[in-house]
Order: sequence, then structure tokens, then C-alpha cells
Amino acid sequence: MKRFALGLVTVSALALLSGSVFAENKPPPSPSVRAPIKAPIAVPIRRVACQTAGTPSEFPNGMRIFNKGNGVLAAGTKIAWKFTNGASGTHTLAAALAPNASVFHAQANPGGIGAGAPCTAKIL
Repeated sequence: MKRFALGLVTVSALALLSGSVFAENKPPPSPSVRAPIKAPIAVPIRRVACQTAGTPSEFPNGMRIFNKGNGVLAAGTKIAWKFTNGASGTHTLAAALAPNASVFHAQANPGGIGAGAPCTAKIL
């Protein structure tokens, strides 16, 4: 019985040293086979812009706020805006604003400003 146990231990040790006795004899993967590349993660970009709009067309008193980002701006998002003549304020989105969509903000500059006047906007 001791001889059998000693033989079993010897066979087990040899099996461990040479790899599993149950392992399949497969060649290693070819170096030309590569793991699939994971798709990049889209990072939302939150960016807005503004432009004079409204009536009269020569000196509009309103403005359009544009979503220039790649994601939807949620309802309730606050946007600060400012014209070069010093008029400034904030606008809170009443509804979600899709990318490349705009919303009109009436009476942004009650005195009016020249059509095409520069305007800056940022998300608060």
C-alpha cells in the first residue's frame, strides 16, 4: 500500500511539473490574432452659443441660444449670456434642448442692438 501511495504521489508531482494531465494540447494563439478594440467612450461636450434675433431686424432686442454640444441640455439648465454693449443676463431652459437646436429669448436687450452683434454664452 505504501508503494502504491508513493507511486501516486510521484505521478501527481510529474503531472504538476509538466502541466495538467487533463490539459488540452493546443498551440499558442497566433501573433496576428489580436483582441478586438473597444469602442471609444463618447464624452458629452456641453457648449452653447448665442446670436441676436427678433424684431426689428436691424436692431433686434431678442436672441437665440444654441446648443453647440453633442448632448442634450436638460430642462432647468441655466445659461448666462452677454452682449458687447454690456447687456447680460441668464436664461433657464424650460424644456430639453437637443444638439444643434436653439431657443428664442425675447427682450434680452430691450434697447436693441445691431444685427449680428457679438454675444457670448456659457452654461452655469
